[in-house]
Amino acid sequence: MKIKILVYAFLISATFLFVSGQEFRKGPIVVCPADPNSYDTRVPFRPATMHLAHDHNHGDIARPATRQTNSNFVVNYNGFTPEAQAAFQFAVDIWATLLTSEVDIIVNANFADLGAGVLGSAGPSYLVRDFPNAPSDTTFYPIALAEKIAGQELNLEGEPEINCSFSSTFNWYYGTDGETPGGQSDFVTVVLHELGHGLGFTGARGYDTNTGIGNWDHFDNKTSVYNLFATLVDGSKYIDLPNNSIQVGNALTGGNLFFDGPLAVEALGERPELYAPASFAGGSTFAHLDEATFPAGDPNSLMSPQIGSGESIFDPGVSLDIFADMGWFITTLDHEVQKRVIGNLVDDIFVEVELRSDTNIVSNDLKVVYSTDDFQSTTEISLSEGAMNMYSANIPNPGSNATIKYYFEGIEDGLGRTVTSPSNVPSNFYQVDVINQSTQSVPFALTDNGDFEAGAAGFYSIPLIGDVNQWELGTPGSQLTSSNSPATAWKTSLSGD
Repeated sequence: MKIKILVYAFLISATFLFVSGQEFRKGPIVVCPADPNSYDTRVPFRPATMHLAHDHNHGDIARPATRQTNSNFVVNYNGFTPEAQAAFQFAVDIWATLLTSEVDIIVNANFADLGAGVLGSAGPSYLVRDFPNAPSDTTFYPIALAEKIAGQELNLEGEPEINCSFSSTFNWYYGTDGETPGGQSDFVTVVLHELGHGLGFTGARGYDTNTGIGNWDHFDNKTSVYNLFATLVDGSKYIDLPNNSIQVGNALTGGNLFFDGPLAVEALGERPELYAPASFAGGSTFAHLDEATFPAGDPNSLMSPQIGSGESIFDPGVSLDIFADMGWFITTLDHEVQKRVIGNLVDDIFVEVELRSDTNIVSNDLKVVYSTDDFQSTTEISLSEGAMNMYSANIPNPGSNATIKYYFEGIEDGLGRTVTSPSNVPSNFYQVDVINQSTQSVPFALTDNGDFEAGAAGFYSIPLIGDVNQWELGTPGSQLTSSNSPATAWKTSLSGD
């Protein structure tokens, strides 16, 4: 494990905690029931397929041609047989070739009796909002994705990012060749599916079966990144429906929800339909692709709600594009702002950004745009490229007290996205205050080369009142008087040395 960036004084053993402006919530658990039918279908892993942004005319993202690991999953196995563990690791390695993260993804995996008809269940250990580099304010992200975007660990050392459980009583096929016999359930497929939920294929939804009222928030009208892309058949947004309402309940049970992310739509040719059956299924509704639209054998069926025996799916299909829309494939400009320049009205203000991307950069005209009059006027400066994807520029010092507001722009990536830092410029911006702090002379002349205290007897106490500098000349032991009671009496030696 890497060293933790954040240190928590304690962990609240409830549903949430707050750290440095961030808010954490316990993640939802999604259940995968078994399809009672048996199939003979195969969806192999497609390592060399151009899958993401394949028609942007800007240059494509290719999946790895070999099983190159781009992220590190650390799995804590509990109750697994050796053959179950080997199949689990095979599924982990597929996700590790497709998703990139600098932060370890810890998985707590349990092998136990989950009851009749349940293949497995999983979810992110936490949802977190307002973390460093968060693309959307007040929006919850699954913690593995949040850590990927932030570039640092956000939870406690050793804590999992994903919790998952798998049935120990099913008739599993543990092979890794995808040749699942009829009557057996493919373990690799189910692990891939459940890890997909833990990585972020889950949304905020609730439903009261007595009243038909539904809700779309995780807490206090704050929703999740998955929900941001959910739309109804007419294109209206799921989260624009009044929260805790019949309208939300109808959307969750009306077969009327879609994922409207631009990359997913481009890959599929239409909006992927989400699972919203007439009878609300607490562990499955909204957190899956629609079963009828993506049946067994469909190349995009991994994240449909049910998996039958004889069915193997080793490729996420359009779900990978859904992950890209949510932020698993990103381009960022990381910048650390210098908030104040004090007492220096000469030297330029140095600014630097690091360009990070999971795709290729189509257009790089990186520049800093700054203003000293609250963006009534602006000036642009092109950034110079240095080592290790670092870019820098110097903003001229205004030479007087001033506030400089600035942002970075000029990047377009292989997914057709324009990138700025911070996001949503110029509404958001960085700010540095230039403060003139000049040296003040004492309000009297020093005599005897500045040595006007002659030994220990020359030390005396004066009270300091408020923030006013008090100076006193006179004989040792004399004292400045005031009607205010001094907060502190300081022994002071006035010396020219």
